[in-house]
Amino acid sequence: MIKIIFKKGLVGAILSLVAIISMMLGVLVMAGINQITIQISEIIKYTFIIMGAGFIISSSTIIFSVKNMSLLAKGVIHLIITLLILKGSIMYLGILNEDYLLQAIFISLYIIVSAICLTFIISENKTDVKMINERLKVIQKIKD
Repeated sequence: MIKIIFKKGLVGAILSLVAIISMMLGVLVMAGINQITIQISEIIKYTFIIMGAGFIISSSTIIFSVKNMSLLAKGVIHLIITLLILKGSIMYLGILNEDYLLQAIFISLYIIVSAICLTFIISENKTDVKMINERLKVIQKIKD
C-alpha cells in the first residue's frame, strides 16, 4: 500500500513539474520574452511546492481503491483534497490573488461537472443502444 502511494505520488510530482515547466515556457514564448532573471532560491521554492502538491494530489487517488465507499463520496473527498492543496500552494507562492483563484476554481468545477454529466449521458446512450440491439435480435429470431 505504501509502495503504491509513493509510486502514484512520484508520478504526480514528475508530471506537475513537467506541466509547470511547459506552461512557463509556453507563456515566455507567447509573450516574446527571450531573457528572464530569477533567483535560485525562488526556483527551489517553486519546484518543491509544485512537486509536493503534485505528490499529495496524485497519491490521494488511493482513495479510489476503497471498496465500501460510493464513487461520488470518493470523488468529493479527492476534489476537496485537491482544492485545498492547490489553494494553499498557489496562495503561498503568490501566483494568483484570491479573486483569480476563486474564478479558476469555479471554472474548473464547471468543467469537471460538465465532464461527469457527459460521461453519464454517454453511458445511458450505450445502455439504450445495447437494449435496442437485444430487442432487434429477438425480433430477428422471431422472423426467422
